[in-house]
Amino acid sequence: MFARRVGMTVATRTAARPVLAARAFASVGDKIPDVALDFGFPPEAVSMAKRCAGKKVIVVGLPGAFTPTCSTKSIPGYLTSQHALRGKGVDEVIIMAVNDGAVMKAWAKDQQSEGSMLTFMGDTRCEFSKALKLTIEPTPGLLGNTRCKRFSMYIDNGVIKVLNIAEGPGDPTGDGNPTVSFVEKMLADIK
Repeated sequence: MFARRVGMTVATRTAARPVLAARAFASVGDKIPDVALDFGFPPEAVSMAKRCAGKKVIVVGLPGAFTPTCSTKSIPGYLTSQHALRGKGVDEVIIMAVNDGAVMKAWAKDQQSEGSMLTFMGDTRCEFSKALKLTIEPTPGLLGNTRCKRFSMYIDNGVIKVLNIAEGPGDPTGDGNPTVSFVEKMLADIK
């Protein structure tokens, strides 16, 4: 279902060296990369591999903090569906964007998420998005620097079990059909 793999070693009986196949982005079955996101301000580095170990976590990647679709549809959906998410065994929902910890902290306050199961973290240097190969390339000018694609990912004990990416031809930010990253789709996908 997901595109090609890069850096995956494929050994053949006659090959003297491993052959590298191409990989477009993270896939179901991959381990979450051990890359840190920034929490709060001043930022605290949070290892995603450690954060997801032994837990069921949803990561929602969004193109930018305070953007209309993210702020009025995506995040409110996850906030209002916390009971259903807990019923599916989800421990935490991490909202991340390529913004710094201060911006993410302000966005969490704006979304009134205090005391909820949602945690807002910044991919300040875009390292997590790049490790997953989930960056928008090229990023539309109105967003400035490189951003992450709009996605939702279900992780069970550090392994990606569900990955939904909202994008389409001529629609790198997924604004045309963002619903694949919304909570309703994730609830339907979690087994």
